[in-house]
Amino acid sequence: MITSGAYFSGHRFAALAALISAPCALGTLALFNAASGGQIPVLFDGASALAIGAENGRLLTLAFWLDIFGYYLIFVPVILYIWKAIRGANEWVADLGAISGLIYCVMGAMAVATMASSFSALQALYQSGAEAAAATWTGIVAGQWFGIWQAQVIAGAVWALCFGSILMSNGVRLLGGLTFLIGLGWIVQFALMVSDMVDASQAVSNVVVLLQPVWAIWVGVALLRNSLPRFAARGIA
Repeated sequence: MITSGAYFSGHRFAALAALISAPCALGTLALFNAASGGQIPVLFDGASALAIGAENGRLLTLAFWLDIFGYYLIFVPVILYIWKAIRGANEWVADLGAISGLIYCVMGAMAVATMASSFSALQALYQSGAEAAAATWTGIVAGQWFGIWQAQVIAGAVWALCFGSILMSNGVRLLGGLTFLIGLGWIVQFALMVSDMVDASQAVSNVVVLLQPVWAIWVGVALLRNSLPRFAARGIA
């Protein structure tokens, strides 16, 4: 276990980041639903998305920016802290998981930032009569939502599977199992998407994005309770 002497600012910062991510994630989902009237697939279609109105457009833009904190960049300190805590159990697997997790965070944040910065400008153009704006938004969605976001879930899956397997094999079965389950969910989501089973992929994605705040709260509480194990270095296994 982490000793009291190791209870330093990085430990508390990671816990705080994990706990803050949960309401940000749930807020993101609420804003996406509010902006789309509960029909999130509408946001994938250029003309339908740009026609949601100025107020809903502002909600959507806010949802994109909040998404960065709910699901992506805010996890960097969490990933780094857990990596340091579990690395001693299996250095190679922990390193692979940490690098993949950071790639997931950066790729996801870049995709969201691109969509957030593009939507308002394209909506204004569309409302002024520039119908080509709809095709532009459709292309951005294809490149980001169905492109980068689908690629980054593979990195996220490697992160979750690596960390989850280390935790489970060292006695942290429940949290490790949830982490591993999230990784499996990302794999299934990606497999369904590339198989052109978009609706099924989206359904799996909905489950995963709801499990992530649960995982974040669990990790944050574990860190605050000083109950996340630290493993002594054993070298590469």
